[in-house]
Amino acid sequence: MLFTNDMCEKIRENTNKYAEFVKSATIDKWEPIGVKKWAWKPIEDIEELFSYMAIILTIGIAKLPRIKYYWSSNPMFGNDQVKRTMDRFGDIYRFFHLSDRENQVSPNGPSFYMMQKLDPFMSCLRSNFQMHFELYPHLSVDEAIGRLGIVQYMPNKPVKRGSGLYARPSRICVRLRALLIVLWE
Repeated sequence: MLFTNDMCEKIRENTNKYAEFVKSATIDKWEPIGVKKWAWKPIEDIEELFSYMAIILTIGIAKLPRIKYYWSSNPMFGNDQVKRTMDRFGDIYRFFHLSDRENQVSPNGPSFYMMQKLDPFMSCLRSNFQMHFELYPHLSVDEAIGRLGIVQYMPNKPVKRGSGLYARPSRICVRLRALLIVLWE
């Protein structure tokens, strides 16, 4: 409902493109010494991507101290559904890419925008949220903090460093708006 097949198809294409880009950029370092570093198998269908996202959601809900514990054979930690996918999960995790890097503006360019990698994905999510959700008369606005490369320091917050996202919380999120504060030192 909120993640459409078109969105997942775009993510699949971008992830495969990014994996090929990284492979072509770094293969010269590994091939001469005989290391078989690149065993990347392209994501063929979006079902595999939906499985990857389901594992990400599981990891977000059932938190463990280390990511390797999700694949543990210890019944206290391991998840039987997640255990079978360790190698493939790691590959997709390494190359997961929301945006098409070929269409991005260079960080040195005059029209560079720090959220350009997330904008196409967020606009699709925003339209899906609004299409499938009826607004109630009383809604609040909440700030969700995430840890990304775009970091801001907020000394009075529980999470001191991160990036903010304004959201109207309810059963599902209605509207996302990125909060970007540039700090001058």
